[in-house]
Amino acid sequence: MKNTINTKEIIFALSNILDMADSHLAMHQQRVAYIAWKIALEAKLDKSKLESLFVAALLHDIGALSLEEKVKITKGEESNTQRHTILGQKILAQIPWMQEASFYVKYHHKRWDSYQEPEKNSYCLPAQILYLADMVDRLIDKNKYILDQDDYLKTIIQNLSGEHFSPNVVQYFLSASKNESFWLDLLSVKLPDILKANSPYQGVNLTLKELLPVTECIRKIIDFKSPFTSTHSAGVAEAAVVLSDLLNHSDETAIAMRNAGNIHDIGKLVIPEHILEKEGRLSDQEYRLIKQHSYQTYMALYEVTGLGDIVEWASFHHERLNGSGYPFGLHADKLSEGARLMAVADIFTAIIEDRPYRQGMKKTQVIALLEKQSSEGLLDKNIVHTLIANYDHCSMRVKSKQKIASEHYKMNFETQ
Repeated sequence: MKNTINTKEIIFALSNILDMADSHLAMHQQRVAYIAWKIALEAKLDKSKLESLFVAALLHDIGALSLEEKVKITKGEESNTQRHTILGQKILAQIPWMQEASFYVKYHHKRWDSYQEPEKNSYCLPAQILYLADMVDRLIDKNKYILDQDDYLKTIIQNLSGEHFSPNVVQYFLSASKNESFWLDLLSVKLPDILKANSPYQGVNLTLKELLPVTECIRKIIDFKSPFTSTHSAGVAEAAVVLSDLLNHSDETAIAMRNAGNIHDIGKLVIPEHILEKEGRLSDQEYRLIKQHSYQTYMALYEVTGLGDIVEWASFHHERLNGSGYPFGLHADKLSEGARLMAVADIFTAIIEDRPYRQGMKKTQVIALLEKQSSEGLLDKNIVHTLIANYDHCSMRVKSKQKIASEHYKMNFETQ
């Protein structure tokens, strides 16, 4: 498995799913990226800053971990805008090639009249461009024809010159938006195609090992969405790697397994927090909503060139060998060993971890449940027996990794 993955495709996939959870969010980050890109061209930003700004714009709300917070920010109803900018910077800074973009995210709600630094400061101008682009999109009435409101929008931004925005950045915006095509592109259903075809950021190709910091970043966005799930994907990824090693898979397959485990629940980004955090049994309707998450994982990942088997392993973790799983109802002949392994890793991690409303199962209970599901043709018998034969080792590794994830969450995210 000698795959390479282009960072541009990963960033677009993540940007898209971050905006899928609510109609108020749809394509928000991509529209902000378009506006910021056009303003940056007028400002004649150098290539490095332009690329970093474009990436920052596509992911600028990444620190808004809950759906409720995202919607409030987009509607302009969130009073504490610093929280998501600080968390966004912390998340992106963990990826070496996103250091510059992370600072633009951190300052994308900072007013011009609060700057002490000159505009030529390394982050000031791009951050101001991002702030203005974000403001413009939040002001647009999506139920009104765009060419009936562009003059109004420009007037509002002009009135904020010297206070919220640098006068220079306002002028760059007015110049960038003078033609109707700017506004028509912005609200076009073809905007994603326009951005992908003309993006100033072409990305770099990463090996599966080099991809790990990216999927670790995505894992935190997924898990830290709720304190109830703050260590789940870390545990699943670790369980998958342990099982892969025990089954004598190659080192590269184990790396691919960790990547898949990190992002297997990316589809949960579209699930409301009140469902993820519900104490007790889900209603039938809530369960139906939950069941879309592995489908959304597949839809987010399948177009990313180079992920290969990772897409299947991540997306099919709720499929069962007898066809009773979801969302595709696949049978054994359509499920590779990697997909079967991820299913076992997911259910094992879920039932041993504590939740605020229940304690994790004891060893005897876990073994009984796994043996029952394997005997009923739901889970792969060989993988289940391998786990049971190495139960203490698997459990220790999973809980150790989850402890690290929990401490990181509490230190960096819980108190923000």
